[in-house]
Amino acid sequence: MSYDLWLIPAGECPTPTAALAYGEAAIATTGADTAPLATQLAAAINAADDALDGDGVLSVKPITAQGDCVFVPSPFSLIHEARDLVLPLAFAAGFMVCDPQNGIVLDPRTSVPAAVTVNGDSRYPVVSPDLVDHVVSRLAVDDFVIVETAPEFYVQTQRLGPESFALEYRAGSADEHYGTEVSSSAQVADAIHGWIAGDDASYRDLTWEKLDLNFP
Repeated sequence: MSYDLWLIPAGECPTPTAALAYGEAAIATTGADTAPLATQLAAAINAADDALDGDGVLSVKPITAQGDCVFVPSPFSLIHEARDLVLPLAFAAGFMVCDPQNGIVLDPRTSVPAAVTVNGDSRYPVVSPDLVDHVVSRLAVDDFVIVETAPEFYVQTQRLGPESFALEYRAGSADEHYGTEVSSSAQVADAIHGWIAGDDASYRDLTWEKLDLNFP
């Protein structure tokens, strides 16, 4: 069983829901003419996979275009490596990357480079509003998310209880590391949205405390 990534032309889908529906329709369609851009993207992914050490990250080789989409299967154990390989190529070609297993859509028009870590066992090389909403809304007690947009620039949260979330950000150094506590996942998501957009309007009025991270 493979972990699948669906690459969908961004211009065809204004919303994440539309992108997932578009991918499902494309899978159900057989015999459609392949679009040149999708064919080029599939070839680029095959070439990048061939250049990797070892057997690469694809569970089926070579992959081919299906209509104007590309469907990329990888082993579950290599999904992080598959995302790292596929996302830059897909975004450069103007394609969304859909993760149908989790209902996540990464859109080149709204995503920014980042190191996103979820509970230490799942990571993404970009962050988007859709990804933030997905992971934050599903945090269980003690779960955490870290979004690092540059070295020493990150926002992170951990769910402490049913209505309690620790929220922190670091803006370049230990001297600019602040924390607070909020009561809802919506507040957390809004703060992370603002962080990745470079707009602090959604979180600047929270009661922040400078954290002393200089351990003896």
